[in-house]
Amino acid sequence: MAALLHIKTPDGVQPVERFGPQGDTAVIVYMDGFGIRDELREMCRRFADMGHTVYLPNMYYRHGGPSFPPPNSKGVLSSEMAREMNGATSVEMSVSDSRALIASEPATRWAVIGYCMGGRHAIAAAAAYPDQIKVAMSLHGGHMIFDSEWSCEKLIPETTAEIFLGFAKDDPSCPERDKDILRAALSQAAAPGEAVDFDAAHGWSFPSRHCFDIDASEAVWTIAQDILTRNLTDQS
Repeated sequence: MAALLHIKTPDGVQPVERFGPQGDTAVIVYMDGFGIRDELREMCRRFADMGHTVYLPNMYYRHGGPSFPPPNSKGVLSSEMAREMNGATSVEMSVSDSRALIASEPATRWAVIGYCMGGRHAIAAAAAYPDQIKVAMSLHGGHMIFDSEWSCEKLIPETTAEIFLGFAKDDPSCPERDKDILRAALSQAAAPGEAVDFDAAHGWSFPSRHCFDIDASEAVWTIAQDILTRNLTDQS
């Protein structure tokens, strides 16, 4: 069972689920646009099995913390409310929330991993908290480039965490032009990083989704374990 934390933030109280005992190394998992649900919890447990404390914040807490059923067939759009929640949750908000979470827990070395919507939030957190965050992974991240100082191509060159960008194929939320811009930014980053194109659709990580791709998913689990071990476990 996960422990339910209530983290006080400037905007209220954020529910955060914690998997595994408190320890020196920790992972924050930033959800996708459909909110907190059991398949995300199962993914958090798998990260916890690697030996880290894992935190799953409800990023929609300002709006009551809703979750939405993901579409289960290709071409079906997500609900309008899910899209509104996604757009209303800015990286400035999540950076503020992450500050409160990191300050409240004992870990000294952190990783941030974002799926879909969560990708840009992971990159922003790593840029904001370089002393604590040593790894940032964006997996089929969407809308990574936008008109803001928080746009990922502006943050990546200044980020000292090791960055991994996992791109989906034919992804309208991260078109080829955006991928090229992000690769160029990554080539200027202060720390080693990698961008990989997967032959899998946006959302490949989620086992309950029509777009789940076991080969891409397992490849990323292997990559994640290597990156986390190298930057968190081996440095503790």
